[in-house]
This record gives sequence, structure tokens and C-alpha cells, in this order.
Amino acid sequence: GSLFYLQGSDLMKYNGNGTSELIKDFGSSGSSTLVLFKNKMLIIASTANPPSMHALYESDGSTSGTKLIKELFTPNSNSYSANSFIINDLLYIVVEEKQIVRTDGTADGTFKLLDINENTRLNVYMVELNGTTWFTASTDPNDQYFRKLYTTDGTTAGTSPIDFVPAITTIQRLEKLDDKLYIRTSENLYSSDGSSGGTQPISSEYSMFGAYKD
Repeated sequence: GSLFYLQGSDLMKYNGNGTSELIKDFGSSGSSTLVLFKNKMLIIASTANPPSMHALYESDGSTSGTKLIKELFTPNSNSYSANSFIINDLLYIVVEEKQIVRTDGTADGTFKLLDINENTRLNVYMVELNGTTWFTASTDPNDQYFRKLYTTDGTTAGTSPIDFVPAITTIQRLEKLDDKLYIRTSENLYSSDGSSGGTQPISSEYSMFGAYKD
């Protein structure tokens, strides 16, 4: 196989002899992200035309075979960041911490799921539990630390917040281990089966955490 990599916003191919060739220059000072999805090479690209546009491309490794799938989002600045998650045969893209976009790799199957608070200081986390996609997001423009838990089936209509009782709205991290979610808030660490009755605090000591199986 061939080795492809991103150098800034340029898609490069390593020739194996100490040299590389340019496959595609997306023409921006921002960075791009390369993802292998359904045996396809997808590029979440920061492009210069139009200015500061973010777009999804697919590539077969050739210049002529690197093609636009769909434009995603135009931010207010030329900076760029994107997180991506592959869950249940869908690729979820967090663009500039402002939108969550889903794609199945086609133009018609690429669309926005949710607008999120661009001023948040907290990352989006996304996991799968029992066939359902769970993620954290802030949608309150007046509170950068407000973040709730959502579920999605990959459709706009099927994307909604989960209202636990009591409310959990300051989520800072989300992990999955076996058949449980582990939710870190500003005050507690919870374990959850995804229901209010099955969500219990297990620690009130603040600490960073990761879920690992022995």
C-alpha cells in the first residue's frame, strides 16, 4: 500500500524512496484532517476558496481522483479544528467546535446535526452504547461550561438531549466501558446505563479519569 499524509492543508503521497509528491493543495493556511472511512480516504479540509471554507473530500490517492463531496461550514476566522468519530457506519465531524456534522461518505448523506456553542471551552465526546450514539455538547450561548448529554440515530429529528433527574448539565468528559457510560461533571463522577434510574454518582472527588478494562 501507499502512505498518504497531510502537510498543513496539502495531501501528500510518500513514494518510498525518500521523496513525496503533492496530490492536492487545498490552498489554505489552516490545517486539515485525514480519515479512513469505509475503505475510503476522506479529507476534512480547510480551503481558501471560498475563504476559510471547510469541506469534505474523498480521494483515491490521485490528483484527478480527489473530489469534493460537500462544503461543510464557513467559520469567522481562518483557524481550523475538527474532531471525528466513526460510530454505526457514520462519520461524525465536530467542525470548529461550532457544528456537529454527520456523513455516510456521500453528498446527500452529509448534513448538520446540531449547532453548538462556539464559545465553549470543553471538547465534544462521543461514544456508542447498545447501538445508540451518545455525545456531549454545549448549546447555551450564555454559559461556556454548560454541557449536556445527547443521543442521536444519525438524523436531525433523532438528535435530542437526555434530561436526567436530577439534571446533569456540567459534563466535562464522557467514556464507555463495557455496558456503562461514565460521566464526569464539575462535581461528580457518574456511572450510567443511559437511564435516569440507572445513573448513580460513584465519586465526588474531582480528578481526571479514563475508563480502562483490565
